[in-house]
Amino acid sequence: MIKIKTYCLNNRIKIYYTDTDSIFLDKPLPSKFIGDDIGLYKDEMNGIPIEEAYFLGIKQYGYWFYDENNVKVEDLFLLEFNVTP
Repeated sequence: MIKIKTYCLNNRIKIYYTDTDSIFLDKPLPSKFIGDDIGLYKDEMNGIPIEEAYFLGIKQYGYWFYDENNVKVEDLFLLEFNVTP
C-alpha cells in the first residue's frame, strides 16, 4: 500500500479513498500495480471509469458508472456493524 500511495503522491494522482483492499483515485494506476499476485490490486471495474462517488466512512461508499452498453449502474457498499449492549 505504501508504494502505491507514494507513487500517487509523486505523480500528482489524487487519492479519494483507501483501505486495506481498495483504493479510489482520479487517474488509473500503471499496470505494474495491477494483477492477481499478493500485493497487487485487481481492477474490478475492468477499466471503466467511475463517474461519481461518495465516501461516508470506513467501508461505506457508493458510486455510479456507465457500463459497456452505456447503461448507468449504481453501486452502494455499506458495511453495517451491529452492537449489542
